[in-house]
Amino acid sequence: MYDARGLGDSLDKFFDKEWVDPGTGREYPALIFDEGVNRSDAIKILRPFKAVQALNQRIYTNLRVALEKRRIELPVNERVIRAEDNEDKRKMTKEEHAVYYEADTLQIEMGNIIAKVGQSGNVLYDTPRHSMHKDRYSSLAMGNDYISEIEKDTMARRQRGAACVGLATYF
Repeated sequence: MYDARGLGDSLDKFFDKEWVDPGTGREYPALIFDEGVNRSDAIKILRPFKAVQALNQRIYTNLRVALEKRRIELPVNERVIRAEDNEDKRKMTKEEHAVYYEADTLQIEMGNIIAKVGQSGNVLYDTPRHSMHKDRYSSLAMGNDYISEIEKDTMARRQRGAACVGLATYF
């Protein structure tokens, strides 16, 4: 999943052709998206997210529901882990530190999200100042939205099947 309306060059234009791995010399097929180039040899792996007001509202709601129902769990604060490490006389590895740092930064970004009413009366979810970031929040929300859509499709397919009321056997 990627932000198709992101700044700079569109990410999808870099993946619509075959490419060769410079290290191994192996050629790989093109990667395509849910929309765009229809090639039978391409691998459908990337999904664009084009943010509009309705989608922004949906991803905010889906993420909030997932967090409230504890379907998504975030690591505890790094300071708590460091205090426990000091008691155990264990040093945290750089990889462990990176996980907690990113999780702490994500929580800070999520705390900065506020609802603003736009000029047309729409509710916008943004930061109070443009200097504040919400990249990690947006990534989590877009990924969670994709998973929510898969779950919704799966539930719809299961409901369409024939209902099994009971089963009787004789021995």
